[in-house]
Amino acid sequence: MASLTVTPSDERQGHSDPSPEKQGISSPPHPTFMQALRFWLKLGFISFGGPAGQIAIMQHELVERRRWVSTERFLNALNYSMLLPGPEAQQLATYIGWLLHKIP
Repeated sequence: MASLTVTPSDERQGHSDPSPEKQGISSPPHPTFMQALRFWLKLGFISFGGPAGQIAIMQHELVERRRWVSTERFLNALNYSMLLPGPEAQQLATYIGWLLHKIP
């Protein structure tokens, strides 16, 4: 049975861990509750484009601009919200809000 360890030759071939800490990229500061509340209120008042527009705004603001959530985490959350019945944008916003602050 083959071992799945990372060797120095694997690192040269690009098989190393792409985590931000290992790449020397610092993660952005965790948002305060008030910063998040301001963003969610602003998003709630935007109805242009409907749920698809709100999802696009969430992706741009939370993933690209503010970097509160990773792209992978955002896409996983979007996939889960698409499987559940109901409005996708509302479910996605609820889940990401819970991820950021873990308030029961």
